[in-house]
Amino acid sequence: MSGKRRLLKELKVKALEEETAKAKSLPLAEVASRSRKPLVLAVAHRRQTPEEQRRFNAALDVFLSEWVRQHLGPHE
Repeated sequence: MSGKRRLLKELKVKALEEETAKAKSLPLAEVASRSRKPLVLAVAHRRQTPEEQRRFNAALDVFLSEWVRQHLGPHE
């Protein structure tokens, strides 16, 4: 039994080494797309209330104003 286990382990190691060697010769994007399984997601969604929408828009305006001030201010 241990002989079969050793053989299986050696085959797995060899397959992994071959896959690693092949991956080194492929572009990075192709390697990344091969190594991931597709994600299955479920998303709960509801509309914002008018108050939530108003607060979100106000926070977004403040954030964007500050970002513009920090990035464009010193150049003027």
